Amino acid sequence: MLDQRVDVGDTLAEVVGAAEADLDVLVTSLEDRDAARKAFHDTLRTVVSTAVRDAVAGLRLQTELLAEDFRLEAVLRAREGHWVDPDELGYDLAGHHIAVVSDSAPFLDAMARETERQLLGVPAPDGSTWGWLGGTTRISEHDVDALIAARSSSDVRVAFGEPAQGLAGFAASHHQALEARAIATATGESAVRFADLSVLIAVLRDGDLAKELVARELDELNRPSERMNELRETLRIYLEHNQSVVTTAALRRRNRKTIERQLRSIEQLIHHRVGDRSVEVLTALRVADILRHRNDAAHRN
Repeated sequence: MLDQRVDVGDTLAEVVGAAEADLDVLVTSLEDRDAARKAFHDTLRTVVSTAVRDAVAGLRLQTELLAEDFRLEAVLRAREGHWVDPDELGYDLAGHHIAVVSDSAPFLDAMARETERQLLGVPAPDGSTWGWLGGTTRISEHDVDALIAARSSSDVRVAFGEPAQGLAGFAASHHQALEARAIATATGESAVRFADLSVLIAVLRDGDLAKELVARELDELNRPSERMNELRETLRIYLEHNQSVVTTAALRRRNRKTIERQLRSIEQLIHHRVGDRSVEVLTALRVADILRHRNDAAHRN
């Protein structure tokens, strides 16, 4: 802070010196010395005012960034299980929480207003925003569903952990939100919740298990080709829409006979009827998509 004050003083000294050097020019160009002096003071006032305003704005920005750094440090300590006083954090760790990870800080502000809950938000190291919605009571399932539904078609990605309480719940819900966001990044979904992805997340925690599931359930269907991509997309939509051929045909913009023919081809590739292991097959399709996304991302980096 002292260095900042010295910088402002040096700036003002330079401004005054430059302005005084221009006084003779002003006098020669103006017959009236009083008018020259007034013009000098007006110029000086304007320049000084601008310099001070810029210096104050810079100090304010540095103060805000410093406060964000302190808050992030406090959050990291709380996430590791260390108690942080509510006065330091600006948030009560003893209450009920639901963690949120979003690409947009204003999203968190809006959610806090909608639910009338306390908000703790910090810029995350990866460029996203970490947030927690807190209160003295557990957030209702209705409110969580409403938050997700309202953002399901947004271009901004948001991921939720599960409602939890206390210091341990603060950390657990946050880790759940991070895992849900990783899935959303791979699948392209806008708004996701840990509970809806828990099976996928559990499988993906073990890379070997995930690969084994894909190989066992999809077999030849997982081969990298345009034909297999087409069949996998048909199968995914079919399973996600109650195994309705009519709905699948409409969404895929194919006629019904084409979809039925594709389903027969799929059953030959996976060696059983689709309906016999629908949950396992759909899970394997989603896991395979995520593994491909991660593999592509790794090659790009």
